[in-house]
Amino acid sequence: MRRSVQTLLRLFCSATLQDQASICRNPSKGAGAGICTITTTATESGNGKQPEAASCRGLPLCRFSDSGRNVHMDLKSLRYFVEIARQKSFTAAAEKLFVTQPTLSRQIADLEDELGHKLFDRSTRRIELTEKGIYLFRQAQAILSLVEKTKLEAMSSQDLAGDLTISAGETPAMEIVAQATERFRASHPLVRFHLLSSNAQTTADSLRMGIANFGVFNQPADLEGFEYVTLPQQNRWGVLTRRDGPLAGRTSVSPKDLENLPLYFSKQQLIRSRMAGWLNYPFERLNIVGSYNLLYNASLIVRAGGNAICIDGITRPDDEIAFLPFVPAFKTDVVFAWPAAAPRRILTEEFLKTLRTLISDERRTSGTSS
Repeated sequence: MRRSVQTLLRLFCSATLQDQASICRNPSKGAGAGICTITTTATESGNGKQPEAASCRGLPLCRFSDSGRNVHMDLKSLRYFVEIARQKSFTAAAEKLFVTQPTLSRQIADLEDELGHKLFDRSTRRIELTEKGIYLFRQAQAILSLVEKTKLEAMSSQDLAGDLTISAGETPAMEIVAQATERFRASHPLVRFHLLSSNAQTTADSLRMGIANFGVFNQPADLEGFEYVTLPQQNRWGVLTRRDGPLAGRTSVSPKDLENLPLYFSKQQLIRSRMAGWLNYPFERLNIVGSYNLLYNASLIVRAGGNAICIDGITRPDDEIAFLPFVPAFKTDVVFAWPAAAPRRILTEEFLKTLRTLISDERRTSGTSS
């Protein structure tokens, strides 16, 4: 596999060098005037030339030995570099990569020395990529992504193993995600899933920091920097209340019914503007007496006499409490998201295929479209 990865890097660099040669300008033929340099070495067959090393404005892309087999800019260095660029911190990247900070700093120093350019600007509190660093970051992401895809094509499905972490808010739409995890494990028994219950902000932070691979967001949510697919089941909103409370005897709740009613509300801030449209009056007119993060905790307050605006399907009604849906109906979407910039792992690619298949089947059965 090591040799195949090196071959992959050679092919990638070869294509990249051709692109670089076409966009770099050589204004004159004087000594040292050229700003794009490519050297070549004979291929094994001896029938042609293949780029061996290149620099654009003095930045080498990849270097090989005379035989073309030894890649000096190895995958580990690229992974370290990419993680530091994402975290904007050597300390945070070291924790994520499970290496010491001195080890990480030494790797980057060696890489910068090899390239002859600084990749990070360390003059500010949070390190930033230099112009050369930005270029290398884009190329490194492409290389790592290509390596992962190549591994996927080379591996048998039975070889898949590892851990996938899903951070999710409370929603019955998680049912299809649960189905996907079990279907995936049936085909790949060496894969382990870890589920984290959290709100939208914590889920977003977990994705950006690499703690979680996927996140489930109740809309509306800030999804900048994420790719996502909308799950088939929507959230239906209403009020969780005591059966003998102020809404006793009702089967639904209207905007007028909520006026002056003491209410607990989700800490998800973005839903407030969406709900104001349904209320047809300012959200601030509601008598919000508290907030909750997990509905189970809010249900305990409801049992004690409170009322909570929430989504259906999380807490089961019983002889003491009941869920009363909003009329007219108020529903919101749920999305399954992942970081857009991160190189795809084999496991994430394959799990997404499984989930998308289930979503397509569900929509085909229900007659809905994405």
